[in-house]
Amino acid sequence: MYKEHPAFKTPEDNKKIWRYMDFIKFADIIDRRKLYFPTVDRLGDPFEGSFPKAYIDYFNANLDKIFRPETWELINREQAPKGFARARRTNRKFVAISCWNMQEESAALWQLYCHSDNGIAIQTTIKRLKNSLKDEKRDVHIGEVEYIDYYSQPPSDSLPDDFFPKPFLYKGKSFKFENEVRAVTELPQLEKISDFHAKFIPGHKGYDVTIDPDLLIENVYLSPMSSKWQKKVVKSLLSKYGLKKKVYQSILDEKPIY
Repeated sequence: MYKEHPAFKTPEDNKKIWRYMDFIKFADIIDRRKLYFPTVDRLGDPFEGSFPKAYIDYFNANLDKIFRPETWELINREQAPKGFARARRTNRKFVAISCWNMQEESAALWQLYCHSDNGIAIQTTIKRLKNSLKDEKRDVHIGEVEYIDYYSQPPSDSLPDDFFPKPFLYKGKSFKFENEVRAVTELPQLEKISDFHAKFIPGHKGYDVTIDPDLLIENVYLSPMSSKWQKKVVKSLLSKYGLKKKVYQSILDEKPIY
């Protein structure tokens, strides 16, 4: 279920958000009542889950202040920076994310996430996203992404004291056009799977989060490249599952005025 977290800057409940996908993913969400959260290492950006250089430099320079002396009886002090770096990199496999966008319909995002004429966008609100997670057993947090320069300066809020969740809310400035908000959950370590009854996707690529499609979806938008018959198919699918949702053609499909 949704749970507040002090490190997350969560938008107002009435804020509209969008998620772009192809028809197959849309049908899967409705049929299985699941929203797939890929793990951070599967998002395609090598900087995902990494810290700004200022944090790493501070951390490595202050190991003796951060940790008690007895720590070095268990960990080789000289190898500690490399060991912690490996741990930070590995943790990307145990945090899963669902990415949404906070701006109105975007031509750039249609092109980025929908590579054919069967693209679909779910439009919802922060409140709907929160409520749709009511049956999910694992805690899910929602927060805005902060766009930073990893090498030139630390984030604006201050250096984080804990590992989770700040690095998973950072992205490079080149992605600022996405205006992203994220739903984030931590996956269990392997020995804890039975405790949480978690269902891993083979290969630990992600996690299926339980959602209520009726609560999640406010409106459905079709790609600017879609045809009229596709709208009929989407309406038929929604009707089959008892979902009374409006289906709109993309506003980007409107005819220009000369």
